[in-house]
Amino acid sequence: MATQTPNLNLTKPMGTDYVRIGDFNDNADKLDASIGDLGQLTTAEKTNLVGAINEANDHGTYPPYIGANKNWYVWSSATAQYVDSGVKAEGADGSDGADGISAFVWIKWSAIQPTQNSDMKDTPDQFIGVYYGTSPTAPTAYTSYQWYKYKGEKGDVGNPGTGNNWYVGAAISGTSLTPAVYPTDIPNALIGDMYLNNGELPDTGRTYVCTLGGNAATALWKYSCLLRGADGNGAGDMLTSTYDQDSDGIVDDSEKLGGNPSTWYQQATDGLSAEAAIVDEDAFPFYEASTSSHRKATWANIKAVLKTYFDALYTTALLKLTGYSKAASASAIATTDSINVALGKLEKGLDDKAVPATDFLATLATASWVGASTPYTQTVEGLTGVTSTSKLDVGLADTATDAQYAEAVAAQIRATGSDTGTVTFKAHGAKPTLALPIIIRMVN
Repeated sequence: MATQTPNLNLTKPMGTDYVRIGDFNDNADKLDASIGDLGQLTTAEKTNLVGAINEANDHGTYPPYIGANKNWYVWSSATAQYVDSGVKAEGADGSDGADGISAFVWIKWSAIQPTQNSDMKDTPDQFIGVYYGTSPTAPTAYTSYQWYKYKGEKGDVGNPGTGNNWYVGAAISGTSLTPAVYPTDIPNALIGDMYLNNGELPDTGRTYVCTLGGNAATALWKYSCLLRGADGNGAGDMLTSTYDQDSDGIVDDSEKLGGNPSTWYQQATDGLSAEAAIVDEDAFPFYEASTSSHRKATWANIKAVLKTYFDALYTTALLKLTGYSKAASASAIATTDSINVALGKLEKGLDDKAVPATDFLATLATASWVGASTPYTQTVEGLTGVTSTSKLDVGLADTATDAQYAEAVAAQIRATGSDTGTVTFKAHGAKPTLALPIIIRMVN
């Protein structure tokens, strides 16, 4: 049975096999393909494979170069010199390649590792999705993107820093140099932070330094120095018995004003409760200019002073209008007129204006309407005293029947103007077929 060679896979028949022409031809093709076209060798030797190999070995010592004619020049062992190989160093231009394709990159974001399309968003968040491909628009499916965690996990807590912060309070006291925990309520004190006691003597003015950072339960503090000066030995002009009754060395709010407690002084007026019912015994504070002193007065005192003032300003006789009479003629009231004179002029003016109204009874006759179409007009005459400027009220007389009222409504009658002794009416609806009794009131 035939076998194959390990390198070129040539067929080797067994000694008892028949030689097949196809196997022989196949072996020849494989050998020819393996050796190749010797004419394509870049060496000067192109017919003898051993010579070409030796020439190539020489190229390690004598590398080829490109001559002035753009051919490769190679070393010839036979002639011990470079010879023209006849091979061009630059090949002919190749054919155009196939058209390229447009590529696109799209970015999406998500607060979580997406599991559905609605998880995606267009603003930066915890996860970033990257699409790269040929789609000219951003894909809407979350599976079209490669997703990566954009924001890393929270890192470990760093080492405590060195602080230079100042805190103020009364939680730390004493002068102990041994670091200890105090109830400062400071959430994150740093080594080197300072604490100033602003409380009562003797601790006020003392400072403390943080020796171990942390919260109020772990930070350690120790005494540093005293910022306030030593107590003075002068007598001063403020008696301790008055301004420092508890002998703590501090003049606090309850001891500032004459030694009286703060409840002894009236609070600001804006903070007081309102009171509508004032009685004579109620007191009001005031400043007396003549003595430059603060005083008080009762409501009874205030009323008595006001009564004396107004009694002198408005006499009893004047208020009772004693001697009042109506003026003989109406005239303008002057600023210098007394109340009696002014009221007399006013009464006369009102009398002159109070002229009674004048009523006229008339009839809008059927035959007196003028006009072939709406509006129809009719003028009532004989109205003594009526002028073009008279103020008139017009309506149906109370003697009108229901039929006359219906005619008047259908006719849509109105007074349109007046003149000397006359009033003109217009009917904008149907022309009346009944005489209509009217009343004309002239208002003076």
